[in-house]
Amino acid sequence: MSPHNDILADLYSLSSKVLQYEDKALQEKAKQLIPIDKITVQSEQQLRQIQYGIKKKELDPEHETYVQEIFVLHLMRWFKEEFFSWVDNLDCQLCAGPTERIASISHHPTSKERIETFHCSRCNIDTLFQRFNSVSDLLESRRGRCGEWANCFTFLCRALGYRVRLVHDATDHAWTEIYSPIQKRWIHCDPCEAKMDSPLLYERGWNKKLTYVLAASVEEVQDVTWRYTADYKGTLQRRNKVSEADLMNAILSINKTRQSSLSPNRRQYLTHCLISELVEFLTPPSVPEGEMGGRTSGSLEWRLDRGETSGDQPGFTFQLRDDDFVQNTFCLEYSPVTDGYFKNRHTTNFTSNEPPLITTWSSGVYSTQNVFRKVERDWKMVYLCRTEKSTAGSIKWKLDFSALTKPVASVEVKVSTLPSRHIYSPIQKRWIHCDPCEAKMDSPLLYERGWNKKLTYVLAASVEEVQVRIDSQVDGNQ
Repeated sequence: MSPHNDILADLYSLSSKVLQYEDKALQEKAKQLIPIDKITVQSEQQLRQIQYGIKKKELDPEHETYVQEIFVLHLMRWFKEEFFSWVDNLDCQLCAGPTERIASISHHPTSKERIETFHCSRCNIDTLFQRFNSVSDLLESRRGRCGEWANCFTFLCRALGYRVRLVHDATDHAWTEIYSPIQKRWIHCDPCEAKMDSPLLYERGWNKKLTYVLAASVEEVQDVTWRYTADYKGTLQRRNKVSEADLMNAILSINKTRQSSLSPNRRQYLTHCLISELVEFLTPPSVPEGEMGGRTSGSLEWRLDRGETSGDQPGFTFQLRDDDFVQNTFCLEYSPVTDGYFKNRHTTNFTSNEPPLITTWSSGVYSTQNVFRKVERDWKMVYLCRTEKSTAGSIKWKLDFSALTKPVASVEVKVSTLPSRHIYSPIQKRWIHCDPCEAKMDSPLLYERGWNKKLTYVLAASVEEVQVRIDSQVDGNQ
């Protein structure tokens, strides 16, 4: 029975909610929904880049062991971009028009936390939004807000065998923690934001005034507030909803119950992990000014994700062979929607279910700076753009023609962009401005339909570099 205190009630509710994660049949169902092979390939490609960096002594050898974190990062991207969807207001079930929320009923029925009612004034009917607590239901609905997102993502990670925690923030947010046996610490994962190991995201990035951040797994509960705040003094002053003694006693009581059936060795292991975690909490976390990346600033996989790879970092080169050409033409295309590189999609032999040549945009670039892949689900748009607050971004692709037995007559570069972009001309040795809104382009760029730009030139070397720069002259943060 939960005590009559909101914070303690949240703690007991959280500790009960995670028990459903241990349903083996449900875990098997979840694993069938996850594209494990695809995510594994993406992770391995990024791992190879890390290993290349280690070989070139551009990364510390310790980064080679972070395989789990790379997989979880790609799992989180898939979850956010393809599997789960965000709900604000539901559209009317009759006319598909806008609705207004008018009511919320809590704890009805058992498998649902609450039911929200949205009213359409045009049709005068109500549309119900069921806020599921059951992960079985969430696997079917695949929608919700941060509570549903965190609950379902935490379960999927548990189904894959990870040691996980569901995290509840009393100031109204939820996320996941995954334990890294290599780093011997708990790592923050927010599926709503697709952010990993950014514990100060909420306090610094969102300006949240945190109070109680509680975490629960099948084996334990923990007050993890101190992982997510650097303002210990201010946070302590705001923690007035329950006494520290009562909170600690509740944690100890739940943990004693949860661990009563565990082996002595397992309990000893959990105690060792707890001591390490408490030692971590003795020192407020810190990040460099302007960075929300926590402890990952030196790790290539996250720097690649944030577009901070410069020209001297390990890069990818497309090695072309004679059999890559179809009717004397080779076409290499990047699709932001699938986040993959394809070859010769213009041919009649290409099938829509053909796998990409390379998955993830960063795995196919020679160098990049201040660029990331942005997914706007509300607008149904996916594109590469500059990172926030950067004045310019650039991407360079490299193609090696040296193995071809016949010379290449010309190279055509075609880019579909938003306003104010530049393509580098290897002939003129300068950047050429493109403004599709005004239909004005500097020669030899030809204005085509919509926002497409095309540059055609004679190949002057056996190795060619194609570079695109994204500026901030017109479009703000795009």
